[in-house]
Amino acid sequence: MNAIVFNEIDGVEYDPLYNEILLALSDHDNSADPLINSEESESVDWVDICEKCERLLTACKDLRVMIWHLRATLHTQGIIALFHDIRRIDEALASGETVFPHMPDEPEGSSHAAALGWMATASCLSEIKQARLMADSTLTIEELQRCMLQDDSVLTWSELIVILGKSAVRYQAQGCPALQFQCSFVVEALARIEQYANQHSDSYQLDCRNLRAVLSKMAAQLAGLEQPPVDDAGVVTEVPDENSTLRRDGQIRSRQDAVLMMNSIIDYFKAHEPSHPAPIFIRRAQKLIGMEFEDIVEELMPDARGALGTFIGKSG
Repeated sequence: MNAIVFNEIDGVEYDPLYNEILLALSDHDNSADPLINSEESESVDWVDICEKCERLLTACKDLRVMIWHLRATLHTQGIIALFHDIRRIDEALASGETVFPHMPDEPEGSSHAAALGWMATASCLSEIKQARLMADSTLTIEELQRCMLQDDSVLTWSELIVILGKSAVRYQAQGCPALQFQCSFVVEALARIEQYANQHSDSYQLDCRNLRAVLSKMAAQLAGLEQPPVDDAGVVTEVPDENSTLRRDGQIRSRQDAVLMMNSIIDYFKAHEPSHPAPIFIRRAQKLIGMEFEDIVEELMPDARGALGTFIGKSG
């Protein structure tokens, strides 16, 4: 394996890997633009790009390479890549060390805003929305947002809670908080990154407001799925731990806790008594937990919906 070509002025810009990545991503971006190329493009080897970026980043901190790494890992690892790579950029800019690109005879950091410019593009928003919830999941962030809005959702509320609970466990195993807190962190980190990059730039100004708005909205939607319990005096009794999916004390204080507990029971039967019919009825109960009273009546007694509406003063 060849050593990375590095110098104090240009960083890794003249290493062959740098130009290979630049060419691959340029071809990919051009092929996605119908005004430039209407033919079907070859798929990008995102794993290869990720590995090449990691090699380059062992030689120096280069914001362009960090952005390329973010793009690649959004495809290979899913949305967790956004948390990891934005944190890496945030820490690099705060470290006080040399960060590339570094322009000779120019103020330190004068080209950093332009190097991070991809985060302000429509392409960035599109790739984040198409990122998967987990590396081995088929559910994308865009689909997750639709599910939370219940707009023709293919998932019930209970199924969504279970999926988010499982993702939180996976994130925690990788040293990350649940998705809601990942989004909140990235929003705050982007504000710091913008402030740093723009104060040193005398031309291009990095503006990630659209990305921050999308992530802020998603954090609010995720928070809305589980509100902290309130006691009789109207006081919040407990704020959920950002890394937890089930209460550590075993107490069930919300519908979400109940659904996740039921899912643990289903997992037991799958592992130890796969022929037992209990999971069928538990899943039915999970579905009902996420429904309103009128919908439950319609689910259990379809013919009774009209009579119920008349009784409570609602007409279909």
